[in-house]
Amino acid sequence: MKSSILLRWPVYRSWVASLRFLKEAGIDPRIFVASSALAFAAALAEGAFIGLLIPTLRGILEKNYAFVNQIPVLKTVVNLLPGTLPQSSKAVFTLLVLMVFFFGVTKNALCYFQSLVTRYQVLSFAAKLRGMIYARYLSFGKMFFDHASFGHLHQVIITYVTQLSQTVSVFNGLLYQMFALFVYLGIGLFISWKLMLFSMIVFPVSYFVLQNLIKRIRRSSEAWSEAYSELGKRISNALSSILLVKAYTNEEKEKKYFNFTNARVRDFYFSIEKKQLLVTPMQEVFTLCMILLVVGVMAVMLTRGKAGGVAEYMVFFFVMRRAAQSFSFLGEMQSMLASVRGPIKEIRQVFNDQDKFFVPEGDKVLTGLKAKIEFRDLDFSYVEGRQILDHFNLTVKKGETVAIVGATGSGKTTLINLLMRFYDNPPGSIFIDGTDTREFTTESLRAKMALVSQETFLLNGSFTMNLLYGLDREISSEEVEEILQKARLTPVVKRIGLEALVGERGVKLSGGERQRVAIARAMLKNPEILLLDEATSSLDSTTEKLIQEALAEVTVNKTVIVIAHRLSTVQNADRIVVLEKGRKVEEGTFSELLANKESHFHYYWQNQTLSEKI
Repeated sequence: MKSSILLRWPVYRSWVASLRFLKEAGIDPRIFVASSALAFAAALAEGAFIGLLIPTLRGILEKNYAFVNQIPVLKTVVNLLPGTLPQSSKAVFTLLVLMVFFFGVTKNALCYFQSLVTRYQVLSFAAKLRGMIYARYLSFGKMFFDHASFGHLHQVIITYVTQLSQTVSVFNGLLYQMFALFVYLGIGLFISWKLMLFSMIVFPVSYFVLQNLIKRIRRSSEAWSEAYSELGKRISNALSSILLVKAYTNEEKEKKYFNFTNARVRDFYFSIEKKQLLVTPMQEVFTLCMILLVVGVMAVMLTRGKAGGVAEYMVFFFVMRRAAQSFSFLGEMQSMLASVRGPIKEIRQVFNDQDKFFVPEGDKVLTGLKAKIEFRDLDFSYVEGRQILDHFNLTVKKGETVAIVGATGSGKTTLINLLMRFYDNPPGSIFIDGTDTREFTTESLRAKMALVSQETFLLNGSFTMNLLYGLDREISSEEVEEILQKARLTPVVKRIGLEALVGERGVKLSGGERQRVAIARAMLKNPEILLLDEATSSLDSTTEKLIQEALAEVTVNKTVIVIAHRLSTVQNADRIVVLEKGRKVEEGTFSELLANKESHFHYYWQNQTLSEKI
């Protein structure tokens, strides 16, 4: 019953949601215990500091500190003074001033250490959250990245995490202000419960007025987050396809699209800020109302002789001013939490398993290919209703080179992607030595394979880094030199050096050079299963011939699956499989397929030969 009532209170709901999010993000909320303890101790020191102001000011006004002996705690402390000093007003005054100074310094020291603890926790939280998001990204299936915007993914892991961590750092002040608020209210009640009763009238009014503003900030935050994500997508699309933009002279339109989206981001963020900036003035107005109310009640009570000492009312006024500041801070904290509602929503989406296309893996370790790879009645589609592979069957024996050819969109590359478990295939459809590939760990499966695809992937780093990427064994300089010669990269290395930066996606290298780096990387991996997906598509005929010679050398005693567009490159394959709309329509050697003038292969060969002559 109690929890159901609390859940109706927005502040409580915000706290519960925040703690739940921290837990989901892998952060144990108990790490804030030390910070909370320091904040609590600082609030107690603040209470002692304010409490001691009452007797100090009273003694100044009455010019006598004899009343101190009527206060049990102070009497005990004062009696610790030697000799006749406990009867000396000057000595008692000095002691009280020193105690006020001590608790004031102690409070600030505790707040400082609490700030250090909290700041470290916040930085650790941001670092861990970024690491968790990055790990989540790497765990998603390839189909997720087929649909995702890399600009948006970058914003989530960098911008949104930074923004969230900055908001979490405000908990540093929040812990102290919460404890201090209770201390202030306790002191106020001790001084005069009647004055406290009148003062408290303003707080609930202020709170409920603020809630409407908080709701508006939340809505603006979600709208800003969506607009900001769209901005990231526009930036990513334009810059990653800059040649397309320039080739179609679309710069002006891209500027207009960008400026429109950029303006929406600005407007939504300004909407958040103008509402946040309204929080403090609102709180100040309510504080002013409270102060005027307190002053009025004090005046009435003083004239009727119902008040205590003037010193008590001076301290009460001070306490209420500080309590109003603490209450205002709670309101500002709520507005800050509301302002990151959108980023939090986007971050939580990362930890939501929906539409992440995880590729499940087993627990068996593939130690090596012993007999064969089998595709058994394989069906696959990326989108429901559009079949890519239709009842595909094929057996590739160990040490055999099998070429797969066919028209664009016939499913050739999909076979490679499924074999490497980039996408999840149906159970019982792909086997290695009679074991379903779904039962192997992806690490052991891919460790036995190397892929050279038509799209070369090079990192923005050195030539050496790209060459040795992903290798978990020591590579000697002699082996590197040998591979460079086989991949016909020695002239390139002599020209630019092994430590030369290749640029984003290898832009400082030619298309053929990038392809050869990918081939050399596969050679260094020395896999049992070599997958070549249009591996020589970016090479001129002369270089292609050299690479084909090198590939022929390194494919000895290896199982090779070749996806080829140029049919002339698969003449030496043990078998050629022809795909048509996801189905295997022909299979045989190069000479067998070419001899059948009614075959699809012969048709492709004739068309390609005619095109090359033209």
